[in-house]
Amino acid sequence: MQRKIIHRLPSGRGASVDQPGVRRADGHTVADVLGRQARGGRLHRGLEVFDETGALRNSVHAGSGAFLNVGPGKTVTVGTAATVVFHEDQTLTLNSAGNGTAALNNGSGRVVGTSKNVLCTALLADKVHAIADPATCSTCPPPPFTTVPLIKVP
Repeated sequence: MQRKIIHRLPSGRGASVDQPGVRRADGHTVADVLGRQARGGRLHRGLEVFDETGALRNSVHAGSGAFLNVGPGKTVTVGTAATVVFHEDQTLTLNSAGNGTAALNNGSGRVVGTSKNVLCTALLADKVHAIADPATCSTCPPPPFTTVPLIKVP
């Protein structure tokens, strides 16, 4: 499911990037979005997620997934849940819309902001596995994660 609506944050200006394949705690899979301001002054940005019914499951206006007044060059990370392998500056609080559960399966997401000058990467990660020191566990595999394509919305 892809959204093509450009969402407006408090300044009234907006930009959007879609992220298909968002999941949350369906066992262990978590979506993390890392964003860095490419240039310019301070901006607002956030992550909105939708469940399989298409319902918006968090509110950047209420602060869930929102980062306000982010300065140039600063990177922030938001996750659908906390992971052991990555640092999240914020994890989302899901509302009871749509399927009404704490799960976010087969959903989508969008990065919103007051400027298009944001560079983002999205990852799906296993939330419970950590990086093991090969000196203490030579057979421990690295935590599984993969990148998720982001689609720029015109």
